[in-house]
Amino acid sequence: MENINIQVLVATMNKTNPGCINLYKKMNLSTSAVIINQASFMETFSKSNLTIISVIERGLSNSRNMALNHSTEEVCVLADDDIEYVSEYEEIIKKAYLATPDADIIIFDYDTNDNHRKCTKLGKKIKKIGLLNSLKVSSVRITFKRKSIVVNDLKFDTNFGAGARFPAGEENIFLIDCLNAGLKIYYNPQVICKVTFDKSSWFNGYNEIYFKTKGAFAYKVFNWKYNLYIIQFIFRKHKRYKSEISALNAYKFMLKGISEYKNILCLN
Repeated sequence: MENINIQVLVATMNKTNPGCINLYKKMNLSTSAVIINQASFMETFSKSNLTIISVIERGLSNSRNMALNHSTEEVCVLADDDIEYVSEYEEIIKKAYLATPDADIIIFDYDTNDNHRKCTKLGKKIKKIGLLNSLKVSSVRITFKRKSIVVNDLKFDTNFGAGARFPAGEENIFLIDCLNAGLKIYYNPQVICKVTFDKSSWFNGYNEIYFKTKGAFAYKVFNWKYNLYIIQFIFRKHKRYKSEISALNAYKFMLKGISEYKNILCLN
């Protein structure tokens, strides 16, 4: 991989083709990119190193999977439309993969304008990470070798993510599926972008949807050990949600989410 090519996989909504071209510039992109645009029409547009695919399907995981299916370069970078990449992002990513040639996935850091949603630092040095640290990673930090993902037939679970039944956790499930497939995940503390957080596309408080999603996520990731996860979560996060919902109701909603996810599995 001495001559590594980088491709950014962007998920966005309600853009025109000119709007997507402007988005490419706004994000300070210099590499090739695939933009999946959830819109009211279907169209594929290509211009030099940019491919724009407008679709009527909804769901962030659907967009991620579609972008992956249309990707062509050695290393892919997951992106949303609220990112501005640092000017040297391509060089940072290339050097990181050359420095850790056995890495299938490298997690980077980001800067942000929101003090409440700062990037969770996973250390000060390059290191391999496992399940627990994978739970702390947001999608815009994820880069991966395309071949490693495709050969192992790894995809984003379309039951999770913005626009899905359970609107969060898709990136963490993806990383854990990668670990289960034997892929190596590394952390590199370099910053590759700045994220401008706006209103969340899924978080509207500690409500029924929030806890049902956490319950379904717990079952997906931990299977029969899910109870250990949800009990520790309820006690560990109690200060955050106690003004909105009781611990008992939070637990009930998490169990309800597990039940709903099991029903989905039975139907599939």
